[in-house]
Amino acid sequence: MSRRKPCGGTLDLFSWTPPAREICQVFGEAVTRLPTPYARLIRAMATSIEESGMSRAEVAGAMSAWLGQSISEASLAAALSEARTDHVPNVLRFQALAVVTRDARLANLLVNPAGLIAVPRKYADVIKLAQVREEKARLAAQEKRLRRETDSLFGRGA
Repeated sequence: MSRRKPCGGTLDLFSWTPPAREICQVFGEAVTRLPTPYARLIRAMATSIEESGMSRAEVAGAMSAWLGQSISEASLAAALSEARTDHVPNVLRFQALAVVTRDARLANLLVNPAGLIAVPRKYADVIKLAQVREEKARLAAQEKRLRRETDSLFGRGA
């Protein structure tokens, strides 16, 4: 008995691979295992710049353009120094860095300790749909409980 040739239009179930990037992007242990929030912030910023493919001068220039104020390469270097605790970047400069490098991990670094995540805007409707489903399930359970209570109250059960 000979084997049939597979249909050319049939997808191979086992050939699927997950998407290359996670929906919620976070820094690895080299950043997350650092002992203080300050150290994690500085290492995350440095990592983001290193992986952006831009030089510090280019990043500083792009941040300056986005903010509308001058940020020198020297001030960016000072902000990236773990020893220079007097140069903690303000939130607007941090935001500018996230915008310039397009690194969502920076946003997650800020919100993860609060139990939140930052995800791409294109997933907003999927999240809303999940919230609607959760609310529907909660309301269905409430309706079921109320029906049991009213049925027993009027002797329609049992």
